[in-house]
Amino acid sequence: MCRPEGTLELQIRSEDLANGNRPGRILNVVAGRHVFRLERSKDLTLGFWHGCPGSGTHKAEVSLRDLGLPTALFVALTWAPYAATLSVGNLDQSGPKLHRAEGEPTARRLLVGDTGEIYEVGAEGVEVARFSFRRAGEIELEPSALETWLSSIEAIKLMSAATSAAGRLFEIAQANAIVSILVTSFEVFCQRRFREISGEGIAPDMTALAKAFSRIDSMPDDSWLIEQERDVLPFVSRRGINFQNYEQCKKAYSAAYGIGLASSADIDSKDLKALKDLVAHRHKVVHVSPTQTTIGPLERESPVFVSLEAAQDAIEVFERVIHGLHAATLSLRSPDSAEGKEPQILARG
Repeated sequence: MCRPEGTLELQIRSEDLANGNRPGRILNVVAGRHVFRLERSKDLTLGFWHGCPGSGTHKAEVSLRDLGLPTALFVALTWAPYAATLSVGNLDQSGPKLHRAEGEPTARRLLVGDTGEIYEVGAEGVEVARFSFRRAGEIELEPSALETWLSSIEAIKLMSAATSAAGRLFEIAQANAIVSILVTSFEVFCQRRFREISGEGIAPDMTALAKAFSRIDSMPDDSWLIEQERDVLPFVSRRGINFQNYEQCKKAYSAAYGIGLASSADIDSKDLKALKDLVAHRHKVVHVSPTQTTIGPLERESPVFVSLEAAQDAIEVFERVIHGLHAATLSLRSPDSAEGKEPQILARG
């Protein structure tokens, strides 16, 4: 079940299926970073939950009253990025008809921690802006790569609205701070998403990754990591892959997952060029002066001057790159993936 898309078919038989006084959880499974949950509520609704880092949590519901309050069910759970479908048929009936419901995003998110435990974050009418959970001092659970990026954009919007009597000097410092946040957030997104992909069922090509980032003689032997294909974090850490470095980031995604930023992610070359200039500009802001006044090489015929307008352009560039890369990661499929089939009611027996 640890795969980006699939279908699970079940037969369920119980005299309590139509008993509203006995709601309960029928299925609660963790597969990598996927969560699958099937439960019956007090109002006799059957709900299918699917959660994963890349596309969040979706829930589909079918009323058991609409099926004639059955004691035997055929159930098909189908999932894909940004989709969860629940198909249910009453096996008490002759020639049962499938009732199907498409999932919707939910405020209540189902997440898997590093130890495999399921966590529930948020609820209807409750907005959780930021969360993390530590166990014995180590991070057990934190927001997904995309959630972290979106929270950074919200913070940048607040910063963009700030004003000061200092005028132009304040605007320069303000715009440079925005670019610095964008570059750092880009690094966090790329590193976190790089790890999430394997938890969603796509094994990285560790051999290609090891070749792309050759070990130097002073490093301890880490060849054993090539066989450990479900978590790339130890390898990334020991090889010192820097996701803020555009070339290293591009090489890592290409080697491990076959994603090319310009090809697979369909990102315009102008945006990639602008991104590289902004990364270099952030380096100057941090290591030279926070009041740098131009972005990119000075020898340009038309230099880009630091301003809130330039910062807004930078936001749009990073947004296109991040969402293009994210979409490319969601389109990955396992080599053994087959085309999804329509659920068919299983023979009774």
